[in-house]
Amino acid sequence: MTPAAFRALRPHGIFAAVLLPLTEAREIDWAALVDEVAILTESGVDGIYTNGTAGEFHGQTEDEFDRISEAVAAVAGRAGMPFQIGVS
Repeated sequence: MTPAAFRALRPHGIFAAVLLPLTEAREIDWAALVDEVAILTESGVDGIYTNGTAGEFHGQTEDEFDRISEAVAAVAGRAGMPFQIGVS
């Protein structure tokens, strides 16, 4: 990859943090997660990220971490929006 091509891939602009929605039973609210990401993709930000310092990743199982990443990547991908896992 050339330096110019690499620079073109660098994240830039404003990235919004996905705050993990939980049910009253303290379980991940998967439908609300998809809705939140859809709202963020329409909000005018340049990208979104999950499992950063606001992502509650420390309380997730590996399966939950993977499912969150897959769900967010699917919604962000359909919107053509960059998505990053883990930011602090």
